[in-house]
Parts: sequence; C-alpha cells; structure tokens
Amino acid sequence: MLFTFVLLIAVSALAVARQQTFTATGTLQCNNKPAAGQTVELKFTDPLLKGKVDASVKTGKDGSFKISGSQRARASQKAYLWIQHKCDSKKRNGCEVMTYIPIPAKYDGKVYPAGKQELSKNVYYNSCDDKDN
Repeated sequence: MLFTFVLLIAVSALAVARQQTFTATGTLQCNNKPAAGQTVELKFTDPLLKGKVDASVKTGKDGSFKISGSQRARASQKAYLWIQHKCDSKKRNGCEVMTYIPIPAKYDGKVYPAGKQELSKNVYYNSCDDKDN
C-alpha cells in the first residue's frame, strides 16, 4: 500500500514537470580584474538534491562565460548560477566563497544577460566569516 502511494506521488510529480531550458552569459571579476578559470554551474533548486548541477563551464581569460542547460522541472523549481571561488573582499587566504545568481523564470527558452558580476561584492557565503565569529 505504501509503495503504491509513493509510486503515485512520483508519477504525479513527473506529469506536472516540463522541459525548462536556460542560457546565461556574463563576465566575472574579482577586485575589478577578470576572474579567469572560475567554474560557473547552472543548477535547479531541488529539495531532495539541494541544487542539481545541470551544466558547468569555466570562465575565459577575460572572465566571460556562456552556459546552457535544460531539465525536466516543476514550476516551483528555479534555475540559478552557482560560482565557488576564492575572491574574498578582505583578501584573506583559504576562503571558500560562493556566489548565487538567480535566473528569473521569464528567461526560460531565452538568454539571461547576467552582466558584469563583481565576485568580491556578490557573496552568498564565505567560509572565512565563520572563522571570524
């Protein structure tokens, strides 16, 4: 009985899911210099997987990137860019810094212009802040 219920929920979730495709372009900087060689990931929110990576690219020498990905997703799942880097505004060594850039749903099937992103100012999480407290 429990198996049947779980199976019914899983099938229902798939039925409401639809293909979503996102493309984003932009340029990353660290302290006003190109952030070359940074990994940019395109993810979709997923309560079970905590952000499933759909695509991953490295920035060019000038910090530029273009990333595309698609996933069969529910309307409640949101696309976003996730960048893990070492660009700490206080110039501390050994920091793991994360930047989160949400992609608005209206860009499904279109190119999202992320623009120029200064990583030292756009910080979602910085491991060195934990050490300072």
